[in-house]
Formats: sequence, structure tokens, C-alpha cells
Amino acid sequence: MRTREEVATVLELVRAGLNDYEIARQTGIPRGTVRVWRVGRVPNFERAPNMSQDMGAIFGRVCDALGVEWRPHNRLSLSVARRRSVALLDAFVGPKR
Repeated sequence: MRTREEVATVLELVRAGLNDYEIARQTGIPRGTVRVWRVGRVPNFERAPNMSQDMGAIFGRVCDALGVEWRPHNRLSLSVARRRSVALLDAFVGPKR
């Protein structure tokens, strides 16, 4: 995720009249991202992130209590892949689709 400062810098360069290619070269931010920010779709820095290590730990404890086998997927998410565990989780939470 980009920082507020990066977004502000890009928008300043947009107001200065630079095109997306020039802004991308100067800032190192992909041209597609610059284009999206130019039309007003900038990140909402005020909303709370929906992923954290704390949330993963809580989910892991709940899975342990339910008997769901899980393993770490990456720093912020867990993986539930065993058929029996997926069925247990589906019964508790509801199917994914």
C-alpha cells in the first residue's frame, strides 16, 4: 500500500500538468496507479485495515477451539485446506460461495 505522501506527491505533479508517464518515471509509481489516482480513486487512509496479525491470532484460536486444522499462509493470513476442516468451518460460518 502506498503512503499519503506518495499520493500527495503524485497529485501535486498532476496539478502541475505532468502526464502519467512523466509522473511514473519521477516517482517510481506504476503508470496505471497514477492514472487511477488522477481520476480520483485514491486510497482511503481513514478506514481501518481488515487484516492484522492480531485478527489472525484470534481467528487461529477460534479455529483451534472448533477443531479446525489451519496453518499460516503468510504474515497476515491463515490457510484452512483439509476437507474435514473446511466442512467444519462451513458449518460454523457458512459456505464461502
